[in-house]
Amino acid sequence: MQKLSVILLITTFLCVILGLTSALSLEKKLAKALIQEIKQQLLEKNVQSLADQQAFAPESRCTNVASALNVRTSPGGNLVKTLGNNVPVTVYETTDKDGTKWARIGDNQWVSAQFLKMACSNSNTNTGSSSTAGGRDSKTGDKAAEALAEIFKSEGKCQNWASDSGNSFQGKIGYTCMGVIPAECWNNRNGIFAPLASGYTGHPADFCYYAYNKNIAVYKTCAAKLYTTNYFTPGGCANLPQPAFYVCADIAVNSGTGRSRQYLNELGGYKNQDAKAFARLLNERHRKDYLYWGRPGTANNKFLKGWLARADARAKYIDTY
Repeated sequence: MQKLSVILLITTFLCVILGLTSALSLEKKLAKALIQEIKQQLLEKNVQSLADQQAFAPESRCTNVASALNVRTSPGGNLVKTLGNNVPVTVYETTDKDGTKWARIGDNQWVSAQFLKMACSNSNTNTGSSSTAGGRDSKTGDKAAEALAEIFKSEGKCQNWASDSGNSFQGKIGYTCMGVIPAECWNNRNGIFAPLASGYTGHPADFCYYAYNKNIAVYKTCAAKLYTTNYFTPGGCANLPQPAFYVCADIAVNSGTGRSRQYLNELGGYKNQDAKAFARLLNERHRKDYLYWGRPGTANNKFLKGWLARADARAKYIDTY
């Protein structure tokens, strides 16, 4: 409004000096410039508003305390448990309360963000368990990341094949996205997939599809967390060195943790033998079941080509590792 008043005063003055015709022409130019400036300000405001609304992608962090870190139900809330030093956690969101920054690391689990660091050291990791899905028995020092990179090559986008029994959930054929079936997505909507759950009002079977399309990068991070937490260690793979770890993890993801554990038991478990040889045994055991499940005349025969291609990819990975 102040700029408009100045423009009107200038225009009035010019009317006297230059004459009405010239002044009106100049007034139009000045008004056009003012409108353009207002549009630019509105655009910048909208861009900032959109930036503020971007989803918070889960981030890996590590506890950094002298003794124990308190985990609370909410920022400054009741104590739930404590974590030791150098424990890996996933931060799903952050907030400020009374000048303190808090990080949510799970459902109703908040910690003071000042006691988190970017990454855990490779030694003395106190996770409360003697086995982890990570480990240094690999090329990069992170066998879980190596396995995930390969698994995501097989577990691609979204599909809702009626012939895939995993897509059936609560009376509807839903979507499996990046290998995560509808039931897994829905049952973890308040945990691992919480960053993508807001605003969803559809059928539970379609939640995977909604979350995937909302933010593919965040969805992939959530899927990786799900695989690491719910498949790699429960599948009996955690203590295996590469490339056996990847083969075991891929079997657990593709055919269930019960199947990977079955194969490990049949092979007598891993007893520090050659890791590549053990990986081949696991892979060929799974290939044998692929051939049986997808034999001619069965409903699964349509999947056989893809299954065998997956086993071939694992074999190639083993040979070149």
